[in-house]
Amino acid sequence: MSEELSVTIRQIPEVTVLDLIGSVTKFAEKTLMKVYRAASDAGAHRILLNLSKVDHINSSGIAILISLVSETQKRSQQLGIICPNEHFRRVFQIVGLHQYAPLHASEEEGLAAMAAAQKP
Repeated sequence: MSEELSVTIRQIPEVTVLDLIGSVTKFAEKTLMKVYRAASDAGAHRILLNLSKVDHINSSGIAILISLVSETQKRSQQLGIICPNEHFRRVFQIVGLHQYAPLHASEEEGLAAMAAAQKP
């Protein structure tokens, strides 16, 4: 298990995907928030946080994700979380994260939900 996190940005029409790889721990905050702010400053409004290649999230990592949700709300952004890991999904539901950022089992599901949400 690595203590490092890498984050890349992909632009899909109308949606910015942040791909996380590695561990979301206290060491991830600077990297994740820097990439998120760069995407926001570039005009991202609909964001999918892709956790499909995350191997570990601890309590500090959950706190970082909650901070990210708060930031997206302040900026009136739409956030979804791609989380195929059932254990992570249960933890997110227990802490209530799903109430502020919908959880999706796949990227396709997340993109479909974002597209449906933007229709009048």
